[in-house]
Amino acid sequence: MPILENPVQPGEPSVLALKDLRRTQAIGERFDRLAGARADWQEKAGFYYEDQRRYLQFLVPEGLKVLEIGCTLGDQ
Repeated sequence: MPILENPVQPGEPSVLALKDLRRTQAIGERFDRLAGARADWQEKAGFYYEDQRRYLQFLVPEGLKVLEIGCTLGDQ
């Protein structure tokens, strides 16, 4: 097994960690840009969202509660 010429120093992120961080940041930036148009898309696809609401009402018996985290605009 070859010896690494430039091993990562303690406390330094590895090349893979830096690549993963850049990818994570790029994904976050993309979704931040898309977030402003979220309400518009929801309005355009109103039938779909209404259908989903009816389906969830069917699945969850009346009187029970569901905790929904980060799945919609918080309008329901």
